[in-house]
Amino acid sequence: MSLFTVRPNNRSKLAIALAFIILSQLPVSVTSARANFYALNESVVPANAVPHGVSESDVTVDVVPQPDLIRQIPLRANDMVYSTSTKMLYASVPSSSGVNGNSIASVDPVTGVVDSTVFVGSEPKKLALSDDGHTLYVSLEGAAAIRSFDVVSHALGLQFPLGSDNFFGTLRLTDMAVAPGNPNLVAVSRNYRGVSPPEAGVAVFENGVQRPVTTPGHTVASDFLSFSASAGTLYGCGFYSGLNTMTVNSAGVSITSSSSFSLGNAIRFDNGRVYGSTGQIVNPTGGTLVGTITVQYKQVGVMLAFTPTIIGDRINLKVAPEVSELSAAGSVSVPLTSTAVVTVPAITTRKASTTIELGSGQSFAIAGLLHRTSLQDITKFPWLGDVPVLGTLFKSDAYQREETELVIIITPYLVEPTSGQLRTPLTDRVPPTDVDRLVMQRFNHPTPPRRLAVGRETTPAGPTAGFTVE
Repeated sequence: MSLFTVRPNNRSKLAIALAFIILSQLPVSVTSARANFYALNESVVPANAVPHGVSESDVTVDVVPQPDLIRQIPLRANDMVYSTSTKMLYASVPSSSGVNGNSIASVDPVTGVVDSTVFVGSEPKKLALSDDGHTLYVSLEGAAAIRSFDVVSHALGLQFPLGSDNFFGTLRLTDMAVAPGNPNLVAVSRNYRGVSPPEAGVAVFENGVQRPVTTPGHTVASDFLSFSASAGTLYGCGFYSGLNTMTVNSAGVSITSSSSFSLGNAIRFDNGRVYGSTGQIVNPTGGTLVGTITVQYKQVGVMLAFTPTIIGDRINLKVAPEVSELSAAGSVSVPLTSTAVVTVPAITTRKASTTIELGSGQSFAIAGLLHRTSLQDITKFPWLGDVPVLGTLFKSDAYQREETELVIIITPYLVEPTSGQLRTPLTDRVPPTDVDRLVMQRFNHPTPPRRLAVGRETTPAGPTAGFTVE
């Protein structure tokens, strides 16, 4: 890797070119069970603080390491949901995906394999799954409609339109939510195209039939929906409105109360609380803000900070390498709801800092950022392995330790600006002639291009531009 910085001084030497090479960060197996290693300024700190609004008594520390896996699946999708009944992911695939477009794709999250795709209609987008994990509702953007889909049998269900307005035309879907305990009842927030504000109100459909009463549109309407634990209470928030509490009955849906909380572009109800994408947690019954969850991001990986200073013909260089990684040891688990727990990992950091003065072209190395892991595995035969003395014959143990070390070599150069035409590696290249190509079967002229020597040239070879390396 190479880093370059330009810094003028009183002698018009304009730049320092700093190159560093990471020599090794290779695992080394250590067979001995006794060894001592030391790291510079090694510390373990939480990657994030406890979210606001959550008491320390609600925070538990989980120090059991758990494997993390990030699997990338080459699948273009507009939305995705997970079914607890089938243990599968379901994605709405747009028409731009080609042969398998305009479909619902079922994906095995363990293997990452797309199990099947079922054609569902024109431009599927938003998905909403019933609480029993069987009925999936899909919004069809191209048809301005909603269609149901049975995730167990892969059978397509009823398709019904979102409705229309005599003046604004066809209605479109913004969000939808399936009523708990009733997979045939779905609440839909609708919008107008090309109108500001676009909100067209919330409607309720049962078995594809819209109930007559809907909420008002415009700035009081909700864009994002979530049912409470009961099918009779619906919560919504919008870009212009706060938190709306709505009552759902046989006549339709109506707004009963509103509050001024800004919950963002998604909400979820769980255990008597409404959680917004902005991090706000609201008690909808009392209309009070319970707490706010904030997320703070940290830089993790290999970092190198350096500050070069030119002092005459010498380079004073302050170098501060740092190596950090996520760790399960010291992580904090924060229960958000009765079923949802957020685990905040810890960050293990190893860093060093030094200042050195050297001449142009000289090199120095910095090391000592060690990382070690140990693993002990015991395998034994059931019951027999627990017998005193003789149980040793029926079990085996393995001990493995790995160590990595980051070594950085830094070579700074002083450079000066020059004027003239900029030279490239192909400046002196002579193209092959027809004789070279056709007769001699050569694709380069036999006279090689003149190479520039590293260092200051004693005899100028012509006008150049760029920097001259000392």
